[in-house]
Amino acid sequence: MAADLVVDRKVQINNQNLDSDTMDKLFKIKVGLSLESIGVAKLSFVDPDGSLQKKADFYIGKSASVSLGYAEATKIFTGEIIRIDYKFVPSQTPTLELVCYDKLFKLSRKVHSRPFIQKKDSDIAKTMASEAGLQSSIDATTQTHEYIFQNNESNLQFLRRRAKLIGYEVAVDDGKFIFKQGRFKDNKKSVTLDREVDLVEFQVTIDGSDVVEEAVASSWDPVKKEAVEQKSAAGAEPKIGTAAQKGTSQVKSKLSNTAKSYVQDIPNLAASEATAIAKSTLTAASRYFLSAKGRCAGEPKIIPGKLLEIKNFGDKISGDYYITSCEHVYHMGSYETHFEVTSNGLAK
Repeated sequence: MAADLVVDRKVQINNQNLDSDTMDKLFKIKVGLSLESIGVAKLSFVDPDGSLQKKADFYIGKSASVSLGYAEATKIFTGEIIRIDYKFVPSQTPTLELVCYDKLFKLSRKVHSRPFIQKKDSDIAKTMASEAGLQSSIDATTQTHEYIFQNNESNLQFLRRRAKLIGYEVAVDDGKFIFKQGRFKDNKKSVTLDREVDLVEFQVTIDGSDVVEEAVASSWDPVKKEAVEQKSAAGAEPKIGTAAQKGTSQVKSKLSNTAKSYVQDIPNLAASEATAIAKSTLTAASRYFLSAKGRCAGEPKIIPGKLLEIKNFGDKISGDYYITSCEHVYHMGSYETHFEVTSNGLAK
């Protein structure tokens, strides 16, 4: 079992591997990753003689990467040092902690108010990635907008708002900015966890409270002087995870659900765009019908935006889930991974 193996850890600062003496002082690594927030890595060192304070590379703005694993470490974080915490507590060894943010941070630094004229969402995402000096991988969108306004928002806030509307995700993958369709459509599983072998803890919730029967997107066409309205009904949403029995259909039949979600007052919506927004809204509302959190021996393949398979928890619960967040924790030789996953339906 992984828990019985020796943990392999690698840390690079300013593109250089830390020397062995510095690695010996590294007693804790915590990497938190999520689809909803900027990734954070915290590197904690003992520093009894203050020698680490003198290291020129241990300073804000320096690049940082973290790899964890067993036989061979896998890179799980790329970013840069944003904050340094020194702790001096009586009767305890002084410590130094490097707090690092992933490259999404570069999109959150400045607020803008500006229009984008005759642009696609993918065009705007590419422009913003370039402004931040980021390499990018972007799925092309089809709709050219007459105008979109960035209203006193950071680039990250703006892109997340647009991504939520059209069913896209904003993230970084191995240091590269991505603006892509929901990656839950990828059927390739990153890892399988078995109840009898891998999992230390697993908690599952089935929740129909936020699931709607129908989503409606509406707008007004000022040229034709007519309403634009498109609907997406239960069952039209794509599967997230195994989802043989979709949550929208389950809630509609079991709870006699007639709840609707409205997206209104978005200017200049074309009918095709309104259809995509309605479907995206329905999918987002169904996403947490089946949610779970768990803990296992360290597994660097557990990364947000990937699929995870759960085995031997019964017909309803076993199956594929979409990873929404994780935390990799190394401490004094041990390595654990905590994770949160979702599916918008039951396996059977």
